[in-house]
Amino acid sequence: MSVASRERPIHTAPRRSAGNTPRLDGRASAALMLGGAGLFVFNVLFGPIAIVLGLRAARNPAGGRFGRVGGRLGVTLGVLDLLVWIVLLLVRLGGDGLSWQFGG
Repeated sequence: MSVASRERPIHTAPRRSAGNTPRLDGRASAALMLGGAGLFVFNVLFGPIAIVLGLRAARNPAGGRFGRVGGRLGVTLGVLDLLVWIVLLLVRLGGDGLSWQFGG
């Protein structure tokens, strides 16, 4: 008996055809990325964009994998972006608190 005949065959996962692979919705992933980044920078810009992209992804019936869930999370993060911006603005207008001065 040869060495190759004594070894067990390697089993691999079944391959999916091109028609069975779930699509990733670009709008949902963009809404998630912009919503997450908007928590730290450019809140007033990234928040509304994340909301719009998230709503479009959530309403798309052929959204693909994580399309609706990702869209809803993008909308939630976009709303949180705007809330963070409002809190920072109110603290700044209150006089006591956060200072956004850079340099000397």
